[in-house]
Amino acid sequence: LVEQDETQYSHNKRIVDQLLDCIHHEYSSELSLEYLAKKVYLSPAYTSTIFKQITNQTVVSYINN
Repeated sequence: LVEQDETQYSHNKRIVDQLLDCIHHEYSSELSLEYLAKKVYLSPAYTSTIFKQITNQTVVSYINN
């Protein structure tokens, strides 16, 4: 069970790394949760959940900071 949690965390971390890369490269354009979720082929709700799990921030607060 612990191994499964670590695998899920690693998977989520890779997704969030993709999101962060997109945010940093496309910062000057209008970014939205919906846009970012489409980039990683996930729903906005799930994208938001895993982003917060990994970064301890919401997508919007991360972009604003």
